[in-house]
Amino acid sequence: DRADRYTETNVRGAGQRLYPLRIERNGINISLLNYTYGTNGIPVPFPSVVNLIDTIQIKKDLATARKQGTDAIIVFMHWGSEYQSLPNTFQKKLSELCFHEGAKLVIGAHPHVVQPIEWSKDRDQLIAYSLGNFVSGQRPRYRDGGAMLWVELEKVKKDSVGTTSIIRAEYEIQWIHKTPGSKSEFNILPVQQFDGDTILLNTITAQTAFNTFRDDARSLFSKYNINVSEREREHIETFYRICLLQTGGSVTGIESNSTIDFFGLEAETDSEGKLWLTGKFFDADLAEQALIEIKSKTVYRDASLILFSGKKK
Repeated sequence: DRADRYTETNVRGAGQRLYPLRIERNGINISLLNYTYGTNGIPVPFPSVVNLIDTIQIKKDLATARKQGTDAIIVFMHWGSEYQSLPNTFQKKLSELCFHEGAKLVIGAHPHVVQPIEWSKDRDQLIAYSLGNFVSGQRPRYRDGGAMLWVELEKVKKDSVGTTSIIRAEYEIQWIHKTPGSKSEFNILPVQQFDGDTILLNTITAQTAFNTFRDDARSLFSKYNINVSEREREHIETFYRICLLQTGGSVTGIESNSTIDFFGLEAETDSEGKLWLTGKFFDADLAEQALIEIKSKTVYRDASLILFSGKKK
């Protein structure tokens, strides 16, 4: 029993020495702290550690973080009222406590829906009350997606003294696509990249849910966000093409007929020669039907579908 108590004391002491966690990225040192309102009744056996929301302890931890002399302190909070699109009074008061004690960013989760993001440029502080669901099986409206937060910090040195500030803050909306069947897969779809997609979003139900979440999130953020706008993403185009055969760089063996002419034919060079491909199909069902038609009406029985993804020109 004495040995067990000694071991537990040592482990907890080591944990305290490692908290707040300190990381370094690109010359900027950051202190990370995290807290939760609870564990939904799940026990926390030793040596696991869960930091419950306790304002006295949070003030002590932030004092320790300040003594670390890092460039920025980030606090992650598991808090708030589930399924509510606006922060409650407790979230606002707790975030102000964190900012008063030295935090630069407070990032929240738990409500399962997105809540506003506010960047106070005068105070050089940012709060994201809730980023919603990143990966989740929840499908009701508002709960089937979330947001990603992009924050850029800049460190400027003058007379050997470094000052670190937030110089850019943006959000990006993402929707969770769940495939049908007993063994579902979850795909995280950035809405700017998959707007108008019909390959993954190949049902009216999926397209409607995607569009609804996109519009709801944008409406909330445009109304309540402060100094945080949507991030522009390079548009990635996703489509199918049908590969007929590889010819080693020669057109020899390509038999043109009305079916091939209808779908078009282009050559694309790879390491071994040229791939002879039809035009683009942005709908999976249409691509499958075209493949069946080519196999049944031409000599290309081994034709196959290829999925392409790349920057839209």
